[in-house]
Amino acid sequence: DEIVLPEGVFKLTLQGSDENAAGSGDLDVSDELLVTGIAPELAGGKGGTVLNAAKLKDRIFDVTLGASLELRGLTLRKATAPDLESGGALRVAGRLELEQVVIRNCRTHGNGGAIQTQVGAEGAWLEQVLLLRNSADGDGGALAVEAGVLHAQAVTFQSNSAKGRGGGLLCNGVLAEQTNCTYSGNSAKVDGGALRLEGGCVLTLLSSTLARNACKQTAGLSVGSEDQILSTALLRNTLLDNKGQRNGAGSIISLGGNIDSGTTCAFPATDQSD
Repeated sequence: DEIVLPEGVFKLTLQGSDENAAGSGDLDVSDELLVTGIAPELAGGKGGTVLNAAKLKDRIFDVTLGASLELRGLTLRKATAPDLESGGALRVAGRLELEQVVIRNCRTHGNGGAIQTQVGAEGAWLEQVLLLRNSADGDGGALAVEAGVLHAQAVTFQSNSAKGRGGGLLCNGVLAEQTNCTYSGNSAKVDGGALRLEGGCVLTLLSSTLARNACKQTAGLSVGSEDQILSTALLRNTLLDNKGQRNGAGSIISLGGNIDSGTTCAFPATDQSD
């Protein structure tokens, strides 16, 4: 099924969370759905087709197990997940594809201020996406990938925050690949101002920038090894210049061409450090 929306602001106001038949609250996706709108300005996140959930008191989309949701040319804003739940704008137990999408000013008391993938999820595929000013009381200020895979191309994580780990992104026990991505101005209170890997996650980060992110522990890329479960980050042509004492921590492997404003990523002499 496909829904085509014109430019403008569509306000979602039918309140009532914890309901899974699309009768109230969030829009429940139980099959294959494509929603197409007019693309916003990705540089500033303005204009285009907007779904505004300020009065909904719920997230916007809930993708159920085995279902598929594709969004093109949309802005999702001001959504809030129900208490004790994750995924501020999108909760995904199936497959999610985003292209030319902005998600801004969404929040959750759990993980994933904008998006959370949970048990059973196939994964998330993001291209030309802006995640702006989202927040999580838990981990993953913008995005928490806790099941499936993550493929991100030309995604900007800007000014997101987490009270836990991963100001922009949390990856837990998944395979992830990011190309031409930017993390700027994100913050975490516990660890990983830009992003946090844990639970055996393997991330390949290519031609990307982590700058001006903040955390008292690791301001840039935090790679965990709790309970002897080692996560790994492989970096190529990536720049790290953040506000804390450490740009990187944990198992970070250079594939060449990286720049560290300090020395905490332990890049080889063939890269540029300090």
